[in-house]
Amino acid sequence: MNHILLLALALMLPATGCTSPLLRTSSHTYLKEPPRLTLLGSEEQVAKVIGDLFQSKGLILSRRVAEPSGGTLYIFTGIRSTNMAVARAAYNGLALKEVGSVIYVRLTPGDGITRVDMLGKPAFSGFIACSDQDAEWGLTCNPPTVSDEGWAERHKVTGREEAAVITEFLTALRSRPHDEPGSVFESGRSPEDTPGRIP
Repeated sequence: MNHILLLALALMLPATGCTSPLLRTSSHTYLKEPPRLTLLGSEEQVAKVIGDLFQSKGLILSRRVAEPSGGTLYIFTGIRSTNMAVARAAYNGLALKEVGSVIYVRLTPGDGITRVDMLGKPAFSGFIACSDQDAEWGLTCNPPTVSDEGWAERHKVTGREEAAVITEFLTALRSRPHDEPGSVFESGRSPEDTPGRIP
């Protein structure tokens, strides 16, 4: 019995030399410039448009945080893939490893317009990767260590997928009719001059 207990405890300890920190990255690594748009409409209207777009891609709103600046941080999460793998834990039990995405959307309301900033980060089994943008976005992170051995999903945790999602959403927003809330606000044009504007 003691031998079984010792074996279980040994399996729970990380093996020396076979663990490494999760990549420190974000969507910004793969984007030429930080994704930012100014959209027509109130924060509530823009939030609905963006929420519908994210939901269509399997990303759900998991949290909303009011910021001291007067804006709101919307946090969308989703799972991209799962795989069953033998866990380094007692009795070699099976653990479900999930590779997911977290997209942060900061909405800053103005006079009939709302500025949108986006940041995407990969996640592994519920742990969100750290990034160089964390301080700017008021985020904290506690990076996990993951075993390199037998893990074929590391290439999915780089921020590239999140950058692709954000690029797709920006394209969708830019293609919205100019007389609808959530459409791109044209610089130099007053929101009141937009036909069909919903107050």
